[in-house]
Amino acid sequence: MLTCLPSTDRKRCSRRLEPRLRDLRRFLVVALTLGGLCVAPGVAGAAGPGVELSIHQASGSSLRYFKLNAHAGTVARAGSITVANPTGRPVKVRLDPVNGLTDSMLGSDYALAGKAPSGSTRWLDLGARRLTIPPHSSSSVAVAILVPGSAKPGDYLSGISIQTLQREQVTRPARGMVIGETYRYVIGVETLLPGRRRPDIHFTGARVVRWPASVVFLLSATNSGNVILKNVYGNARITQGSRQVRSMTIPPDTFVSHTGIQIPLSTPGEHPRAGTVYRVRAKLVYSGGVAYLDTYVRFGRHAAYVQSQYTPRRGRDAGGVPWAALGSAVAGLLALALVALWWRRRRRHPLSPKATLSLLRRRLAVSGEQGAPLSLIYLDVVASRGVKRRFVKVLRPALRGADAIGDLGNGRLLVILPETSDELARGLASELTAVLGRAGLGHMVGPTHALTADAGLEAEQLIAQVNNQRADDQPTGYRAAGTLA
Repeated sequence: MLTCLPSTDRKRCSRRLEPRLRDLRRFLVVALTLGGLCVAPGVAGAAGPGVELSIHQASGSSLRYFKLNAHAGTVARAGSITVANPTGRPVKVRLDPVNGLTDSMLGSDYALAGKAPSGSTRWLDLGARRLTIPPHSSSSVAVAILVPGSAKPGDYLSGISIQTLQREQVTRPARGMVIGETYRYVIGVETLLPGRRRPDIHFTGARVVRWPASVVFLLSATNSGNVILKNVYGNARITQGSRQVRSMTIPPDTFVSHTGIQIPLSTPGEHPRAGTVYRVRAKLVYSGGVAYLDTYVRFGRHAAYVQSQYTPRRGRDAGGVPWAALGSAVAGLLALALVALWWRRRRRHPLSPKATLSLLRRRLAVSGEQGAPLSLIYLDVVASRGVKRRFVKVLRPALRGADAIGDLGNGRLLVILPETSDELARGLASELTAVLGRAGLGHMVGPTHALTADAGLEAEQLIAQVNNQRADDQPTGYRAAGTLA
């Protein structure tokens, strides 16, 4: 994804590729990604095997994104985008306006192409939305801003998503798989309307939830002003009485105007009872003021119930056990022990590529019948077969019994997580990366990302969904995601 807001620098790019919730435990959700390549305006950039992009500003500016001054009730010409096809076959390209966002830990970001446009995104006027570019040819698309008369002064961020519609495929008949790649880029469009600037960041509250791996505090903040604020920084602190639960520094980055975020603070060491009260204090410093938060949050009964599903119960059950029932229980335990021993030996090795693909199709069918979400992990591993067994040994204790680890071949592992929602999967995406790092395997695996399929989706639709989803997570450049057919 091409992100071209001026605040997107090398420091932010490197930080955005790190796990955001490194303290969360038990699950891992991975999508294959490639990051970071900005395209200079007026100069063709290597945008992947499908197309090459260059932007041409009407103002002649050398910025790597569109930035223009406009007035309410006028039409402003931003420039044009040239999409070149260096290949020997026709290429189909899709262009969509997308909303500008702020990442949960600050920094500019963009919404999915399928999201309904809002705000300044609706002002974007593209000369074409679909292109078919002949071999070794190029097409130019004019970009203009149609500013309504009701538009108010301020800074506005939107983007132009550019995506190739066909996939690059690599077929491996012996493995029974087809791996495809879909590319998407986003060019930022910053529109400045003259008038009084009003910077205003404030917190709107906080809440505490339980994700499978840990208790997480979510701090809500919004930039309700009309300025895209850069170098916003701060800190947050969670306490219970005199005990400090967690403190965190928020590094400086961008807070896009007219957007809100939820800053996550994970606390894997916390196992509170329902009704436990915490104090949450935080601040965000920006040019023009300081936003403060000082409030109390309560760990509710629903969060306690979720916690009980992922943590062992403490204490003993009341009441005695009849001897007959005890004998039956002992016999059952012996049988279970034999089954567990067999299952443990089986789970030391990943499933074969054929068995992995078969299990994925069965899980998708069950997901469609029961209406339960299904999450996956796509893990790119540079390791031999023997080292893969070590990966399984490290990952398995953090997964549930119903989860499966399969081998896709060529150094790739897939973890299948049934009945796992998008919220839970995203909250757990970084923890197993930390687990692998502590086990000395972090240098042998790429970054991990969430991929969740709603009930009823086929395998190809599932991977196509993560192609768009993960593209928005990248700060700059382009990425490719694997597709199973």
